[in-house]
Amino acid sequence: MEDKYYINEAIKMLKEGAILTTNNNNNHFIYKNEKFYHYFNGSLIKLDLNNFIEIYKKEVFYLYEENGTFIDDSKDEDYYRYYKK
Repeated sequence: MEDKYYINEAIKMLKEGAILTTNNNNNHFIYKNEKFYHYFNGSLIKLDLNNFIEIYKKEVFYLYEENGTFIDDSKDEDYYRYYKK
């Protein structure tokens, strides 16, 4: 079962560098440069602490996971080795 995080825990985790999501992995939250960033459906919202709390105070957060998607660096190496311009 996934761990659930509520607003105060979420803020702490984000400030420590975690990436969080809500009910799906099509959106995620990060913290940088003293702002909270919410990425979703190709859009971005940047919020200060007070606005973040006001908007998401009733939300349940989860640790963001990429569902096994990763970049295989060896494929990039092969591409650039054989297909240089």
